[in-house]
Amino acid sequence: MKKISNKLIALLILSALVPMITFGIISIWTSRQTTYASVSQGNLNVALRAAEQIELYVSNSFDVLKALAENINRADLKDWQKERVIKNYVINFEEFEQIYITDKKGKEVVTTILGMELTDRSGEDFFKTAISGKTYRSEVFVSDNLVPTMTIAVPLKRLTEIDGVIAAEINLVDMWHLVDSIRIGEEGYAFVVSHSGLLIAHGEGDAKALVLQEKNLGDEEVVQDVLRGRLLTKIYPGRKGEQMLGVTAPIDSLGWGVIIEQPTSEAFRAARIMTYELTVLITLFLLIMVSIGFLGGRQIVRPIRELIEATGLISRGDLSQRVEITTRDELSELGRSFDMMRERLSELQEEIRRQERSATFGRIAAGLVHDLRTPIKNIENSSRLIQRMFDDEAYRKTFQRTVEREFTNINRFLDDLYDLTHPAPLQPISINLHKEIQEIVENFQGNGVSITANYYQEDLRIYVDKFALERVVKNIINNAIQAIPGEGELKISTRPITGQSTEEIDYIEVSFTDDGCGISPERLKTLFDDYTTTKKKGLGLGLAVSKTLVEQMKGSIKVESEMGKGTTFYLRFPAGQST
Repeated sequence: MKKISNKLIALLILSALVPMITFGIISIWTSRQTTYASVSQGNLNVALRAAEQIELYVSNSFDVLKALAENINRADLKDWQKERVIKNYVINFEEFEQIYITDKKGKEVVTTILGMELTDRSGEDFFKTAISGKTYRSEVFVSDNLVPTMTIAVPLKRLTEIDGVIAAEINLVDMWHLVDSIRIGEEGYAFVVSHSGLLIAHGEGDAKALVLQEKNLGDEEVVQDVLRGRLLTKIYPGRKGEQMLGVTAPIDSLGWGVIIEQPTSEAFRAARIMTYELTVLITLFLLIMVSIGFLGGRQIVRPIRELIEATGLISRGDLSQRVEITTRDELSELGRSFDMMRERLSELQEEIRRQERSATFGRIAAGLVHDLRTPIKNIENSSRLIQRMFDDEAYRKTFQRTVEREFTNINRFLDDLYDLTHPAPLQPISINLHKEIQEIVENFQGNGVSITANYYQEDLRIYVDKFALERVVKNIINNAIQAIPGEGELKISTRPITGQSTEEIDYIEVSFTDDGCGISPERLKTLFDDYTTTKKKGLGLGLAVSKTLVEQMKGSIKVESEMGKGTTFYLRFPAGQST
């Protein structure tokens, strides 16, 4: 009992600790996830704003160049007038490094570069793209004065025809300034890649040289993700070997991408501190709970021990033990409720015994009344008629047959009832199953039902009582015949059943399959119960007696049936020694 008490105290402590530990783990995990999500979302918002500003910066340059193209071709300007207009644009818009206009054959008409001879641009990519009616945007490159530069071009149209091309070189210095200004914590930075993976801006001081070296980062997984247009957050090894938290923001209109990186050691520093503090706090609470549970558990164990002892006595059928708990708390109330339950159980137990006796007697009485009424009524009617027809010799013979038949039925009912309550001793012997069944089947020939046998190829012997087997088989065949409306068929088959690990025959199975009306699923559940019948005649003891006899012979019986299709009974008996 002391071991039980210790286990109970441990269980009480554990029952208090498990919810707290679970709550602590969930709190720590939730706090970490919330912090991770907050950091990731913050970095992602910065990346989205940077992508939006870069896209706006480049698109504004395109819009200015398109407006310039429309204004120049609206008026019939001389070449010197066009030159003055584009020079004013270079002066007024700092991002424009130079602007030049070509005719539709690719020869420069005007340019903003002083002293520069007009050249033929027909072989350059910007001209080929723009003269076809499309806008052109080159790869970003570093110019001679070490600034990021990009060539853009749009077609010049006069009415509906393309009359030439206007191109400009724009610097992306403001993009560099924007990327340099992005700082996430102390070690986080941003960088920008073009549609080919070329590094065009970087906010980390040591990595700026990679921009001038025109470093291509297309083989990095995070760069591939952003160039595929994915907006995501991920953790991956950085170029210096440390774990990095990276967020990506694609610039869809340009095919570029903005990536913000921050070492996880810095990004999740707050989460680690919070995790440590929560762990210390939860550990402290756990120690307090263990102490309280150990001290309080001892006060709970004694009354629970009494309840356990009383429960053990009740489980053994002793309903006389009372529980004495004087703690004046819920356990004391539990003890009183336990005593009330014990007394009520004692009353219910006696009531169940009375009801079972009444139910058993009622079922027997109902069955006897149902099945004995007909034969007794037939004897009564025949007895009345014999008084008037005593001189009729033919009727006297009929009367004799009727009385003998009905008394035979009455005796069979009484024998079945007696066999259920007083099983007769059996004498199992090894018999030839096929021969025994064949002899029984011969008694049922000529009744309108075709009985066919499909025996196993070899003679099978079973170890049973010969007369008990005959009674069981006759009962099953008789039930099958009664279940078949008109002409039908009853199939009998046998097969051996071997053990799982050897080929030695352990059991012999014989099945009886009819094509009768079948049995409903509700009736199948109580088919072998005493005093249950589905026939108009019979006490309902036949299958109950059969089941008792089969089990006495260490066999088994089961049934499968489907309404409207038929029924199959399976008998399984221990195999007998072959001769």
